[in-house]
Amino acid sequence: MERTADDVAETTSKAGFYSLIGVLGAVLIYSALHITARLIASYNLGEDDPFDAILTQTLALGYIPGRLPLYDWLVWLLGQVTGPGALRFQLLKYGLLTATCGFIFLSARRVMKGDAVWAFLSVEALALIYQISWRFHEGFTHPVGAMTAVAATFWALTRLGDGGRARDYAVLGVCVGLGVLTVPTYWIYLAGLIGAAFLQPALRAVLKRPAIVLSVSVAMIIAAPHYVWLAATPEGLGALLPHMVKSAVSVAADFSLSAVFLGLSGRFAANCAYYAEPRCRAGL
Repeated sequence: MERTADDVAETTSKAGFYSLIGVLGAVLIYSALHITARLIASYNLGEDDPFDAILTQTLALGYIPGRLPLYDWLVWLLGQVTGPGALRFQLLKYGLLTATCGFIFLSARRVMKGDAVWAFLSVEALALIYQISWRFHEGFTHPVGAMTAVAATFWALTRLGDGGRARDYAVLGVCVGLGVLTVPTYWIYLAGLIGAAFLQPALRAVLKRPAIVLSVSVAMIIAAPHYVWLAATPEGLGALLPHMVKSAVSVAADFSLSAVFLGLSGRFAANCAYYAEPRCRAGL
């Protein structure tokens, strides 16, 4: 059966909506509404912003040992355009949110073999996370940058797994180099991501190629200035350890609680099946 012009127009419209441009457009509208409402309500800084406003009066390789500087550098950079005040913090926060959504969409579409609808829903599912749907608008500074770096790194790894070209290794290096300048917790994520990747034959193959040296080199070039500065401070690189240990303990605790919850849920489901269906008893 031939497709009418209306069918073609409808398909094209849906394809345009469930696309990277559609995702970015939706998030930009969402961000613009929140920024406008926030600045109309108050031009005061958010709960986590004043300290960054003090630090970013100047540009430096580092500010406080253990506090990674990428977010502060971006605040300083935007301040050169917008001047001091709340606007630069709002633009940065929602700009990073938009980038995060873009990377999640690209990753999901790649993992789901081109299914743009489910990739779009993967982005929309962020609204179900309390820290993003509510707390994100009240505070958060450096973790927002880490959120973007996590999404970008995962996208870069999936891109590398599909391509394996030199530029794919370079892109992964850029994402990692920026990621290790966001929050110390990113190191834990990176270790987990690499460990998981080595369990997949296709990803393990590309990570074992000599070209991975390009990724490492690019990452080191980006991150080296701050880490050299940090190593020269009295606290040294050890200043990152307390943050990493705290995060690792938190992750382990969350995992343990999740395991207990899943175990209890499984037992509850089994009991329900037992009493609801006598024929299952023989199998249990």
